Amino acid sequence: MLTSASSYERIVMVIGRERELARLRQALDALQAGAPGVVAVVGEPGIGKSRLLRALREDADARGLVVLKGRAAEFERDLPYGALVDALDEHLRTLDPPRLRGLELQQLAGIFPALEDEAPAAPTLAAERYRTHRAVLELVGRLAATRPLVLTLDDMQDADPALLELLVTLLRRTPQARVLVAMAMRSAQIPLLLAEALHHAQRDGTITRLDLGPLDPGDALALIGSGVPPAHRDAVLRESGGNPFYLQQLVRARAGSAQLPTTVTEAIRGELRALDAPARRLLEGATVAGDPFEPDLAAAAAQIDPDEALDQLDGLLAAGLVRETSVPRQFTFRHPLVRRAVYESAGGGWRLAAHARVAAALERRGAAPVQLAHHVQFSAAHGDEAAIALLRAAGDAVRPQTPASAARWYEAALRLLPGPNAERRRCLLEDLAGAESAAGRLEESRRALLEALALAPDRGSPEHTRLVAGCAATEHWLGRHDEARRRLLAALSEVGDSPVLWLELAFDALYGLDLETSARRAEQALEHADRLTTASAAALLSLVRAAGGQREQAEQALDAALAATAQLADHELAERLETLWYLAWSETFLDRYDAALEHARRGLELSRATGQDRLIVPLTLSFVFPLEMQGRIGEARDAGTAAVDAARLSGNHHHLSWALWEYGLTCWYSGDTAGARVALEESRELADETGRNILWESEPGWALSTVLAEEGDFAASRATTLRWCGGVELPLVVPAERSIGWDILTDTAIGLLQLDEAESYVARIEANLVRPLAGVLAKRSRAALELARGDAGAAAATAREAQALGQAAGLRFECRRAQVLLGRALAAGGDRAGAIRELRDAELALDEGGAHAHRDDARRELRKLGHRVDQVRRRAAPTDALGGLATLSAREREVVALVAAGRTNPAIAEELFLSVKTVETHLRNVFGKLGVASRAEVAATFARGAERV
Repeated sequence: MLTSASSYERIVMVIGRERELARLRQALDALQAGAPGVVAVVGEPGIGKSRLLRALREDADARGLVVLKGRAAEFERDLPYGALVDALDEHLRTLDPPRLRGLELQQLAGIFPALEDEAPAAPTLAAERYRTHRAVLELVGRLAATRPLVLTLDDMQDADPALLELLVTLLRRTPQARVLVAMAMRSAQIPLLLAEALHHAQRDGTITRLDLGPLDPGDALALIGSGVPPAHRDAVLRESGGNPFYLQQLVRARAGSAQLPTTVTEAIRGELRALDAPARRLLEGATVAGDPFEPDLAAAAAQIDPDEALDQLDGLLAAGLVRETSVPRQFTFRHPLVRRAVYESAGGGWRLAAHARVAAALERRGAAPVQLAHHVQFSAAHGDEAAIALLRAAGDAVRPQTPASAARWYEAALRLLPGPNAERRRCLLEDLAGAESAAGRLEESRRALLEALALAPDRGSPEHTRLVAGCAATEHWLGRHDEARRRLLAALSEVGDSPVLWLELAFDALYGLDLETSARRAEQALEHADRLTTASAAALLSLVRAAGGQREQAEQALDAALAATAQLADHELAERLETLWYLAWSETFLDRYDAALEHARRGLELSRATGQDRLIVPLTLSFVFPLEMQGRIGEARDAGTAAVDAARLSGNHHHLSWALWEYGLTCWYSGDTAGARVALEESRELADETGRNILWESEPGWALSTVLAEEGDFAASRATTLRWCGGVELPLVVPAERSIGWDILTDTAIGLLQLDEAESYVARIEANLVRPLAGVLAKRSRAALELARGDAGAAAATAREAQALGQAAGLRFECRRAQVLLGRALAAGGDRAGAIRELRDAELALDEGGAHAHRDDARRELRKLGHRVDQVRRRAAPTDALGGLATLSAREREVVALVAAGRTNPAIAEELFLSVKTVETHLRNVFGKLGVASRAEVAATFARGAERV
C-alpha cells in the first residue's frame, strides 16, 4: 500500500486522500474483472491531482498492468494529440508489427511518429476526423489485448483541440476493452466542450469523478510537520488554504528565510533569486523550449553553450526546480505553476528573441512547420513573408486533424500580412472561415466570410457569388434564415440574372418546404445556366419535384440532370458537389436505391479527393434510407453513426438534428429502443432550437412517435405525430413521405382500437400513391386494418400483395414487414403451418439484415404458435463451398471480392464506406456460408468460382 512510503512527496500523496485512493483501487479492481472505465480528477492547481494519478499508476504497475502516461502543457497546445503522443509513442515503438495488424494504420500514422513507417498517412477531411478518433480508440483497446491498460492524462485543461475532441468521443463511447483512462484537470479551466461531456457522462453514470478539495487542518498540519516553528504554522495554513502544493512551496521557502512569503508566486520567485545568473537563464530558456524540454533547445533559447547548460542543469535538478523524465534527454518542471512563474518573470523582449532562437534551432533540425509555428507566431515581425508562409503551411497541415489549431495559425498569418494585399487577405480569410466552420465555430466562420466578402472583386464575379452563397449557408445553419434570404436576394438584385444565385435561392426555399418556389427558381437557373450549373439545377429540380410527389416531372428533370452530369469530368463536378447530393435524394424519393447509393458514394469520394468538407454529413446520410429499404439495417446504422459523429464535430445543429433522427430510426430497427429514444429526444430538442430545416422539419417528431408506438404508448405516438406534422393532412411533411406518416398513424389508431380513424389514414395513403413505397405501405396498412377487423383471409391476401409490390420495387425491408403481417394473418385464419413458414422466412431475412426489432416481432409470433426459435442459429456449411457463393448477399460478394484482392479489413471498410466491425460481421457470415475458416480459403473459393464463370 502507498501508506508505507517514506518520502515527503509520497506522504503528500496520501495524507487526506484516503477516500479518493479507495475509489481508484475500486476502479482498478473493476478493470481487472474486465470492466473498462474513465476517471476524472478535478481540482484547483496544486491540490494533488497529479499525485493521485501517480498513485494510480504505481498501484496499477504493482498489479502487473500496462501503465502509460501523458501530460499536456500550457504553452504547447498546437501539436495535435500532444499528450496522447507523449503517452503512447514510445510504447508503440516496442510493439511487433503483428500486434498492429488490422488497425487503421493510415489514420494512426498521421498522429504517432512511431507508426510513420508502418503505413502512409491517409489524407483525412476535417469533417471526418471522427475516423481518426475511432482508430485511436481501437488502438488503445488493442494495447490492452494481453494485459489491462491504465492510461493517465494530466493537465487536460491544457489539452490541444484535437485531443479535447477525442476525450469527448471517449466520454460518449468508452472503449469496450480492459482500459482505464484517468484524466486530471483544473476545475476553473476546463474547456466548455470537455465540461459538457463530463456533465453528461456523470449524469449517465459512465465516469468516476473525483473533486479534490482543500486538506482538513489536521491533515495540513501533518504535512507541515515539525520543521516549521509553531509561530509560523497558522500563517502557513492560512496562506495555503489547505492546498498541498502551496503548503509545500511555503514550507520550502520558509526553510531558506526567516520571513514567510505572502504568496506562492513570491515563494517560487524566492527560489529563483537563489540561483546564479547562468542557471536562471537556462531555466528561463527551458520555459520557452517546452515542457518537457530538451537541454539543447533550452540552451539555444538562453544563448548558453550546450556543455555549460548541462552543468547548470545539474544545479536545477539539485534545487528541485526540474526533474528527469523516463525519456532520455527530456526534463520537466516540478509543477506547471513553476514554469508559468519562471516564464512570466523573464522580460517580454527577451522571450520574443528566445522564441526566435528556438525556432531557428528547430529549423536546423528539419522540424515541420507545425513544430515551428508556436515559436514563429511569438517572434515573427510584421511583413515577414517566410513566417507568413510557414504559418499558413502549419494551418494547412493540421486542419484535417484539428481545424481549431489551423484557425489559430491562419489568424497569426493574417496579423503579419503587410499592406492592403486584398487578394491574399481574402484567400487567407476563406481558409480561416473553412477552419472555423470545421471546428464547429459557425459565428467565427461567418465573421471571416463577411470580411472576405468585403474584399471580393466585382459584384457578380465567381468569387463574390461564392462568398455570398457561403455566408447565406452559414446563416441558415445559425438559424438566421431571413438574413440568408435577404443576402441572396440583394446580391441577385445587384447583378441581375445569375444562374448560381437563382440556384442558391432555390435551395433557400427548401427551408420552410416552399417546394413550388424552389422549383420555379431552379427552372429560372436553368434558363441561363452553363454546363456546371445545368447539372446542378436540373438535379435540384428533380429533387424538389420528387419530394413534391410529382413523379413524372421529377423523372424528366432527373434524366436531364444525369445527361448533364455524364458530360462533366470529376474535376468539373467537384466544383458543384451538391449535384450528387441532389441526385442521391431525388433517386431516394423515386425509390431508385442502387442509383442513390452510387451517387452518394461518388459524392463522398470526390469530397475526399478534393478536400471538401461541407457536404460530408448530407452525403453520408444519403446512404441511410436506401440501405434501410434494402434491408441492410446494420450498414444503415453504420452510416447513421458516422453522420452523427461528423455532425457533432461540425457544430452544425441543423445537420446534427437531421443525423440524430436518421440514426435513431436505425437504432430502433436494430432493436435498440433505448438508444433510439435517446437519439430522437436529442434530435427533437435541437429541432426546437434551430427551427426550420430543409425538407425534413417534421421527422424528429414522427420518428420519435414510431418508438413511442413500439413502446405501446399509442396516444403519445399519435399526439407527437400530429403536432410535428401539422395535423392529419401532414402539411409539414413533403408529399413523397406522407404515406410513411399515415402508416404510423394507422398503426397507432389500431393500437387505440380506433378503427374508423385508421380507415381514414389508409384511405389517404391509397389516394396518394406517388411512389412505389406508398403502394407497399397502402397495402400493408390495409392488411393491418383488415386483420384488426377480424377478416384474416382478406388481410392475408392484401399482405401478399404488399409483399409482391415490395419485392418488385426492391423494398426488401418493407417486403419482410408485410411478410410478418402475412404470418399473423395466416395464424389468425388457422393456417398454422403457413404462418410458421412465412414467419420463419421473414425472421431469417430480418435477422441477417440486422432488423432485429421486426425480427423479434416475428419471433414473438412464432412462439405464440408454439414454434421453437433458435436465437443462436448456426448455418450449416454447404458441402460445396462454390455452391455457397450463390447464397452470399450482394454486400458479402463485394467483401469477398476485396478479400480475394488482398485487401485488409480497414481497406475494405474504407472502400465500401463501412465500419471495420461491419466488415468483420460480413466475413463471419461468409465463413459460415462457404464452410471455410480463413481468408485464404475465401480467396481460393472466389477464384475457383471466377474460373467457372
